[in-house]
Amino acid sequence: MSESQFVENLKKIRAERELSQKQLGDAIDMNQSAISDYERGIKFPSYQSLEKIAEVLQVDVGDLTNDVNFNFKGCDGNCITLDDKKENTLKYILSEMEKQTELLGKILNKI
Repeated sequence: MSESQFVENLKKIRAERELSQKQLGDAIDMNQSAISDYERGIKFPSYQSLEKIAEVLQVDVGDLTNDVNFNFKGCDGNCITLDDKKENTLKYILSEMEKQTELLGKILNKI
């Protein structure tokens, strides 16, 4: 995801919804300075915050990020599209998570 695309999209969509930074922040339990930091590219929100922002702005996360198509409305079973590099990265992360889950299971079984 390009942070500059996120910055541009957040500003544009927030303005289209006629919300101030403070109003958006209040709606997602953040202060105005956090929204300002996002819009200036100083900080980037967590995924949970992205979901909250998208919900308040009545858009999909993908509309904010331009990275992955998170079009859950009317999903036809093929909702997320990734390019090859991102798909390989995601597969690697999932593989590592599975290894950690197995290791945690072994540790818990010994307790």
